[in-house]
Amino acid sequence: MDATRVAFGLALGGWLLGGCLGELQTTGGQGGAGGQGGVGSGGEPGLGGMGGGEACHPALCDATSTCVPNAACPSMAWSARWGAVDQQRVFAVASDGEQVALAGEYNGQSFAIGEKSPKTLPLDSPNFGTEAFVTLLDGNGVATWAAPVALGVGYQPRTAYAVAFAGKDIVVAGSRASTEGGGSDLDVFIRKFTPNMDNNTLTDKGTFQFGGDGLDKAVAVAATASGAFYVAGTITASGSKIVTCNMAEHTLKNGMFVVSYDSAGACKWFVQADGDVQPTALVYNAENQLRVVGHFKGALTLPNGTVFTTQPNATDSFVVGLVPLSGVVESSMQISAHTEGAVRALAATISANGTVYIAGQLEGKTLIAPDLFGDDQMAAFVMPVGVENSWMHVFPAGKAPGLEAAAGTSLTLAADGSLSLGGTFRDAIDIDPASPSGTFERAGVNPFLANIDTAAGTLSWFDAYDGKGQIAFMKSFFVTMLQDDVVLVGNWISDFSFAVDGGKPLTAKGNGMSDDDIIAAKITPKP
Repeated sequence: MDATRVAFGLALGGWLLGGCLGELQTTGGQGGAGGQGGVGSGGEPGLGGMGGGEACHPALCDATSTCVPNAACPSMAWSARWGAVDQQRVFAVASDGEQVALAGEYNGQSFAIGEKSPKTLPLDSPNFGTEAFVTLLDGNGVATWAAPVALGVGYQPRTAYAVAFAGKDIVVAGSRASTEGGGSDLDVFIRKFTPNMDNNTLTDKGTFQFGGDGLDKAVAVAATASGAFYVAGTITASGSKIVTCNMAEHTLKNGMFVVSYDSAGACKWFVQADGDVQPTALVYNAENQLRVVGHFKGALTLPNGTVFTTQPNATDSFVVGLVPLSGVVESSMQISAHTEGAVRALAATISANGTVYIAGQLEGKTLIAPDLFGDDQMAAFVMPVGVENSWMHVFPAGKAPGLEAAAGTSLTLAADGSLSLGGTFRDAIDIDPASPSGTFERAGVNPFLANIDTAAGTLSWFDAYDGKGQIAFMKSFFVTMLQDDVVLVGNWISDFSFAVDGGKPLTAKGNGMSDDDIIAAKITPKP
C-alpha cells in the first residue's frame, strides 16, 4: 500500500455516547439540592437520584452526586498499591489470558508486590540507579513470580520498558547503562527467559545488547505463540556503531529500529527509520500481521525510502506495516497535525482481522479535529486507522497552558470486539463536546477508563478514578485483558482511590510528593 496522509474531518467524530462515568461533577447542571446533577455557580452539589435533562449525561454513572447508576457500569474485583520509599514504576503490561506480566523499574530499597502473599524484589548492590523487574500476577492480584530480570546485563540504571509472553517464555526489553555508575550512554537490552516459579529465578533463553552513543532503549515487544518475537526502540548513533543480524552488518542511525528474532533467539532481520522519532507500540496478530506505531517531528525516512514530513514545529503520528518474515515495509500511513500542533500516538492494538486501533494525545490544530482546539489545548483520542466507515472519539481537556492536560495511554481489545481505553486528564475532560453536560471536573490529575463498541463506534461507558489532587501528569496507566476482565496498572505519587465515592484510599507508600508507587485493579467491563 502506498504511503497515505490521513485527513480525518469532524464527520468521523460521532461522539455517540451511552454508558457511565465515576464520581465526577458535571459543569452543565443547575446546582442545589434535589438532583439536578451538577454544580452550578454558587450552588451546592446535587444529591442525585432524579437526574434532569442535559444535567445528567447518558455516559454518567455517579450515584453519589449526580445521576442514577447506569446498569452498564463496570464492577471492580480488587484494587491494590505496591511500593516503598523512593521509586517503583511500571512501564508495560501483558497478558496470556491466564496471568498478567508487569515490567518496570525500582530503586532505593527492596519492596513487596502482589496481594495476600506478596513477593519481595531485592535490590542489586551497589545501587547506582534503578533495577529492571518483571512480576507475574494471577487473576486475584497475587504475585506468582517476581524477580530482577537484567542482573549481569550492563550496569545500573536498568529499566524494563516492554514485556510480552512468547509461548511459555517471557520477553522483556529496555535499557541499561554502558558503564558502572550510569552516565549518558544507555544501550538496548533484550532478554528472553523462562520464569522458574518455585524459586523466583529465571532461565536465560537469550540476551541481546546493542546501542549507539546516547540514550538508546527498547520500548515495545510483540511475540508469537511459537516463541518468535519482535522489538522496537530508539537509537542515537554517530554512524560508527554496528549491529550484526543474520550475517549482515547494519550501521546504526539516529532514529527507530525494529528487530526480529526466531524462537531460538537467532536474529532474522533488522530495519531502521531515520529521524526524530519515538515508536510507542508494536502489535502482532495471529494472521501474521505486524505494525509499528509512534510519532515524529520534522522528516521521517522509512526503511523503504518513503519520507514523511511534518508541518513546521508539528508532531505527526505513523502506522507502518512490516512483513514479519523479512521486515519489508508493506504499508505506511501518516496522521498529521497543523503547524505547531501535535498528533501523538501513544498506544495501539490490533484485531484478528488486522484493524489497528490507536490512542494518544492531540495538541492544538490537527487534521483529526481541525476545528475543535485552540493552540494551547490538549485532548485524548482513540480511533481505528485505514478502514472504511471509520469513527473517532476525542476527549478535550481544559486549558492548562504549559501543562499536559489529557492523553490516551493504553488500549486493549476484548474477544467480543469491545475496546478499553486507559488514559489521564488534568482538572477537566469533555467526553461529549456536542453536549453541555459532557464536561466533568476533578482537581488535579486523574486516570480514566473508557469502553467502546468498535462495531458501532459508540462509547459504552466512561469511568474516572480519584487521583487525590496529584499535580504531576502521568502517562503510565496501562490496561490489558485477562479473560473477560480488564486489569489496570499504573504509577501514582499521591494517595489514590478506584472507588466511585472516593473511598477505600490507596495510601502513598513513599512521601506522597515525589515517590512513584504501583497501583493496580481488576474490573469486569460488563456486569
